[in-house]
Amino acid sequence: MDKVHAGQVLEEYLGPLETLLRSLLHGEYSSLTLSFNDEHACNYMSAAAWNDDSGDEQRFDFVSDEEREKALRDNSVWTLQWYPNTPVSFCMKSASSIGPLLRWVVENVDG
Repeated sequence: MDKVHAGQVLEEYLGPLETLLRSLLHGEYSSLTLSFNDEHACNYMSAAAWNDDSGDEQRFDFVSDEEREKALRDNSVWTLQWYPNTPVSFCMKSASSIGPLLRWVVENVDG
């Protein structure tokens, strides 16, 4: 994809994406972070090893069992974490790619 076409695609999709993500935030001090492999890669571990190293505690809250299997197998974890009302309590979901993660938001979160 050339840069001109990529720019056109971004312009078409970024507005609705920003609207979707902003719909998760309600408080004056709410915030949101979208990350890729940020929990395990900085510790020089695969997603599977990081998850296994946690014992009984699940380090990731995947949108489905299928997404969990795929993310750990492919070492590809996208995570959305947001503080909807205040900087104190948060929500977090993970998936193997952005598509299933955002689809889960659309289907499960009231904006």
